Amino acid sequence: MSAKQRKLQGQKICKGQDTPYFKATHYKLGINFWKHKDNRPTKLEQRVMSIIADAKLSIRYVGDGKFWKGHCNPDFKVNNQNKVIEVFDPTWPPRKPNWKLNRKKHFKKYDYECLMLPVLQKTKNHKILKALEKFVE
Repeated sequence: MSAKQRKLQGQKICKGQDTPYFKATHYKLGINFWKHKDNRPTKLEQRVMSIIADAKLSIRYVGDGKFWKGHCNPDFKVNNQNKVIEVFDPTWPPRKPNWKLNRKKHFKKYDYECLMLPVLQKTKNHKILKALEKFVE
């Protein structure tokens, strides 16, 4: 069904929905991701969860689809504050150059502040904790 046909039927059409890139990535990744929800939380998210639990910070894990803003599901949400946290490995998977900025702008539309937390295997836990504590204050 083309965008024009969907518009006639009253369905919402997102910009770029009919492009080959959108069809190849959005539909396939979105469907496959939620079919394999058992892979959540990832090892990276589990590591951050253990740091949060040890420090007793008021942050909860929502990366399994419990909390959505628009079409985005962050990894963590700060309790009683409009703040979300995205945990990512800067080396994988390959992403578009400005994806972090776009993600922050998306959450900003909904009045949420977003912390993009790059975590490598060699990143020390105290550095992660320091960034989290600074963001929660």
